Amino acid sequence: MVYIIFIIMFLGGILMVVNPKLAWELEHFFSVKGGEPTDFYLVTTRISGGIIIIFLLYLLCSEII
Repeated sequence: MVYIIFIIMFLGGILMVVNPKLAWELEHFFSVKGGEPTDFYLVTTRISGGIIIIFLLYLLCSEII
């Protein structure tokens, strides 16, 4: 079960780094119609995704999970 959560979070981190606009659309699917994310949101989403990936790789390498 832990590995399934790990894989989902890792894929989410990759999505945030590779395509932050799609991450924004998934997050605001029901609340915004025709809106666009700001440049600040896109940058911080990429940074957050990178931090998530690095943290998960650290956990995997240190065999904590």
